[in-house]
Amino acid sequence: MLNLGIHYDWAQKAIAITSRTPNGYNWQNSNPGGYADWFDTINAPFAMANRLSERNRIFVNNRNVYASIDEVPSQLERSSLQRVVQVLKRHRDVYYTANEHLWSLRSISAIITTLCAKIASHALPNSSTIDLLEFVVQNLSGFAELLQNRSPVQVLEQMRAYIERDQQKWRIVNPVDPKDNYAEYWDDATAKQFFLWVQTVQRDFLTGLTASDKDFLCGLKNGFGSALVESVIVPQRIPVPSVNISSGVKPYRR
Repeated sequence: MLNLGIHYDWAQKAIAITSRTPNGYNWQNSNPGGYADWFDTINAPFAMANRLSERNRIFVNNRNVYASIDEVPSQLERSSLQRVVQVLKRHRDVYYTANEHLWSLRSISAIITTLCAKIASHALPNSSTIDLLEFVVQNLSGFAELLQNRSPVQVLEQMRAYIERDQQKWRIVNPVDPKDNYAEYWDDATAKQFFLWVQTVQRDFLTGLTASDKDFLCGLKNGFGSALVESVIVPQRIPVPSVNISSGVKPYRR
């Protein structure tokens, strides 16, 4: 993969795995270690920007466990980028569980994580979770123009190759293996459903910020699930970042 422009350290972590076919098994490349390093490289500035406040939050909520902020394990920290990935994956799961007839059209985790990280690399590292979520969602929405054979003019020039469409063939490149197309299973119907889901994220989490408390809470329940929201939200307006999503970032293909 070095001849494809992949960073040497990432390429060195590539492995060969077997893939089942109708005629038996074939070998194919996989690089979960390189992908994790790629994500960590983008995430590092976001992690550093809010490390103190994040560690303090964990310490305050776990005073019975840690005697000082220095004792908080770094593994428990979550940057704004990691939280945006968590929020989007949670919303996807809740949305497609509620719409079972669309389950086969849902996007895999690798697509969500890859697009989030690539788009976030153009944002300010000290962005709050809600600001970064808005930045990512707005730029994702711009790619819907591809469905009409139009260039995604609403996104930055550097981002336009993040999602590509040639005729009815869609392409979202694995950042550590350019030969691997995460969107190989997409057709126009799958892509359309992806962008409809992005619109739903915007409605549930972003539009609700300027709506009434009732509509705001309704959006949170639509996105996170009623049981989860009711277990952590007190009867007053609480920003989305306060909702604790327990699942960690799992950046590689699921």
